[in-house]
Formats: sequence, structure tokens, C-alpha cells
Amino acid sequence: MFEPVPVREAVINMLVHNDYTHGYTPVVELFSDRLELTSHGGLPEGLSEDMFFKGVSRPRNKEIMRIFHDVDMVEQLGSGMNRILQYYDKGIFEIYEDTIKVVFKFAMSVDEAIPNGSQITREQSAD
Repeated sequence: MFEPVPVREAVINMLVHNDYTHGYTPVVELFSDRLELTSHGGLPEGLSEDMFFKGVSRPRNKEIMRIFHDVDMVEQLGSGMNRILQYYDKGIFEIYEDTIKVVFKFAMSVDEAIPNGSQITREQSAD
């Protein structure tokens, strides 16, 4: 329904670059037609949108970045943006003063992906 490598990179970026100082946590929202990932804090001071899209990295949370690096989930700073932009254009990003949202539209809706008659109800999924 979406390319896994760019979504993985966006999830890692959301966690590493979120501004946790005000108690805000990253947000993952799953809709029938898209996945939205929201990171709080906006672009770090001194980082322009152009620099952001070129892969310049200024992690807010160096310890979280170190952990991801130690478990081989990140290779080098800034390489994730290139992986995202290989599959999606810059239009998937919504950059605001205090948040960055990435919207991955599904290749097909969840309703289209589930064969007729096999839709799981909430009661069934609780079992």
C-alpha cells in the first residue's frame, strides 16, 4: 500500500527529531487512504526547507539518534531524506513553524485492499 523504506525513514526521523521538551509526543495516524506522521518542533533553528530537503540533519535528540545508530537502524545523518525522495516528492511534507507532517497516501484504500467478505469487525479483532 506504500513503499516501506521511505515510511521507515520517516518514522525514524519523526522519533529522532521530535521536540520532547514541551511534553509533545510524535503522532501516528492511520486512515483508510493514508498514513500521517507528525513530529513536533518544526525545523531546527537555522535549518531552511532547502537544507532539510537536501538531507542536512540536526538531530534534536542525540541520544535517541545514538541508540538508532547502535542498533543499525540509521547509517549516517541525513541519508533518510534521500531514501524518502527516491519514491515520493516533497509534496508529502507539510512544514509548519511548530510541526512537520508527512502524509503517505496509499496506493489503494484499505477497503480496496481487503477482499470482500473478509473485513474484520472490532469485536473480532479483540479476540
